[in-house]
Formats: sequence, structure tokens, C-alpha cells
Amino acid sequence: MKVIITGATGFVGKNLSEYLNSTSINVESLSLRDKEWRKQIDQYADAIVHLAGKAHDTSNTSEEKEYFKINTDLTFELFNEFLKSDIKYFFLL
Repeated sequence: MKVIITGATGFVGKNLSEYLNSTSINVESLSLRDKEWRKQIDQYADAIVHLAGKAHDTSNTSEEKEYFKINTDLTFELFNEFLKSDIKYFFLL
């Protein structure tokens, strides 16, 4: 089984990746920061676990639009790519 994880470098993503790898599930990380992320989706994966998002701004410089763009628009874009693929499961956490 192969699982694609967005946000794999975050706290939850690192721990989930480590756990899944320990159970012999092949984990592939997908960075949505890469402008070519759509081309990097493995169409033969079994699932996408979407953990990426903007949650912290310790310098308090981000605009509300940026949160909406990353947390909402990018999620819709990823889900639309999922719908076009043969991937069976999409988890949004």
C-alpha cells in the first residue's frame, strides 16, 4: 500500500509517516509549496492524507487572505486532483 502525505514535515506528518513506515506502508511526501506538485502525485497510490496548512504566524505578519488561500483554496485544488486520479481514499485532517 502507498500513502501520499502532505505536510509530512510537520509534527503530525512526521509521526504519522514514521508509524506507517513501521507497518510496511510505503509513504510518499508531497510538498504543496512546489509549484509542480500536481505532476508529482503518484496516480497509483492508495490514499492521500492531507495535513498541510498554515497554522502559525509567530511574527503576526500574515494576512487573512493568505490563510484562506493556503488552507481552503489549496485543499480544493488537491481534492480536485484526487478526483481525477484512481486514488481510492482522501483524508483531510
